[in-house]
Amino acid sequence: MKWYVKRTDGSVSDPVEVDEICRWATAGTIKSGDEVSTDGEIWIQAVDLPDVAETLHGASVPGVNPPRGVPGRSEPEPAPEEAPDAAFLEAANADAWTIRKEITKWRSLYEKGQARWTKENEDLQHQLRDLRREGAANMAELEQMRLDLKRVRGNYEELRQAVREEPDDLRRQILQMKEQELTLQNAYEALERSYDVLFRQLALREKEQAAILALRDEAERAAQERVRELEERLAKERELADDARQRVAALEREFEQVARTCREMNQHLVELRG
Repeated sequence: MKWYVKRTDGSVSDPVEVDEICRWATAGTIKSGDEVSTDGEIWIQAVDLPDVAETLHGASVPGVNPPRGVPGRSEPEPAPEEAPDAAFLEAANADAWTIRKEITKWRSLYEKGQARWTKENEDLQHQLRDLRREGAANMAELEQMRLDLKRVRGNYEELRQAVREEPDDLRRQILQMKEQELTLQNAYEALERSYDVLFRQLALREKEQAAILALRDEAERAAQERVRELEERLAKERELADDARQRVAALEREFEQVARTCREMNQHLVELRG
């Protein structure tokens, strides 16, 4: 696996192997604030890599060889050296890395879904406002038609009252008024049907909006629950990683103590032989 290295000044190197990073650490070009990443998005401290940490802290201590060539005396065997076990620490870092990437992915999906639902909700709100304005205009037109019909009927009754005196002209006017009344009645019924259609469309849009809001709330709850679980898991992995670091440090101290004891025993043996 290759890693990007980001320096404290913000510069990022080309992807390199861990062995190359260890050589940089040996040469002193890796600082405590430098970070590494496999994808250029999620970064961790370079010293959190087990190989780099082992290189920086000097995981192995060379032993002291006792003098040879003294006949009749057996040479003491050097104490076995134990390298600190960093496998658990490396596994914990890998799990934490995977959890961070998964949290980033879920947060990105949640933000995209939130933006899409917000846009759809705004579109529905615009459509509902347009339908309400159109319904209000139709209601005003219907009311005006009722007033016109009432006025025509009033004129019709007046003409019927006066028809007895002027039958011919008034009869023609009455027929015209009846035709106007019929036309207005048909227009009124057509507007009523149109209003019913608009009302059903408005009710359907409101149901769609309620369904979208319910889906959005459910998705938000699921995403929040998932993020919470991942954060809890990450916290546990961090605790395990801290415990592993403490175990490695304890093993290093024990190893240094054993090496120091070996040197003291070898020195004492040299003194006894001298």
